[in-house]
Amino acid sequence: MKNRTHHDILAKVLETAKRTDGTTKTRIMYGAYLSSNQIREYIAYCQGHGLLSYDARKRVYKTTLKGMKLLEILAKMYEIVPSDTIAEISQQSTA
Repeated sequence: MKNRTHHDILAKVLETAKRTDGTTKTRIMYGAYLSSNQIREYIAYCQGHGLLSYDARKRVYKTTLKGMKLLEILAKMYEIVPSDTIAEISQQSTA
């Protein structure tokens, strides 16, 4: 698998959790191809920024309206600049 950008992973987490009845942490982890440590970090990040909500009664995560809006923006961004180009730019700026 190629290296993914933070935006790629974030989009995959939000996409996996956007089911109307919610999604478990394990399902998000498998859907986004992340380890348990990584998914904890991404879920904390998404919740901290209002992109994911947690239903404690059902024990599931759901993508919020703000998260859905971000998915739309990312989709439009990837139409203009493909994800692999963004990854190249990111690697060049850190070198």
